[in-house]
Amino acid sequence: MQAAVADDEAEPAGGEIVAVGIGEAVGYRRELGQPVEELSERAAERLAASGRRALWREDRRAARALFERALELTRPFRLDVLLEVDLAATLFIEDSRRAAEIVEAAAERAAAEGDATGEVFARAMFGYHRFNLNECTPDELETLLLRALPLLEREAACDRPAVTPVGDGQRVAGLECAAGAHGDSLLAAAEVE
Repeated sequence: MQAAVADDEAEPAGGEIVAVGIGEAVGYRRELGQPVEELSERAAERLAASGRRALWREDRRAARALFERALELTRPFRLDVLLEVDLAATLFIEDSRRAAEIVEAAAERAAAEGDATGEVFARAMFGYHRFNLNECTPDELETLLLRALPLLEREAACDRPAVTPVGDGQRVAGLECAAGAHGDSLLAAAEVE
């Protein structure tokens, strides 16, 4: 799987095409009753990487389609909270309600699976989307973000603190390190202050 991701990063323009081809192969194998989990993972990794590139260039529509297809391939086998959050990020402008529902469902599934880190991260992102809907106060959002940080710091094994004193109170800082792969989403949510 890592080789597939490395290949996709080396040839980003063709990554989507290869991922779609692998995705089609998953469907054929499934019809034949053959195992598809490994192939699904390969295709989903490539689709997710392509979706993130599309999101970086602000092409939310393309990113959404790629993330949705990746999740169709992974959801039967495992929860990918970060990919669910990425999908929600493509919707936050045009459909914040649906974005909130996506991350809420991810939080509930993470809780059911005993994934405390995934749950707290998804709940923080749920708070962010609720904030965009005026259903969450800045203080409530900050509480959710600060609750997520210790678990994400442990997971990332970062040696820098995630919260540093600034002026009269505390301000979230160093999220890109503290939260590892989840840092961009938490950083974006923290910038609402």
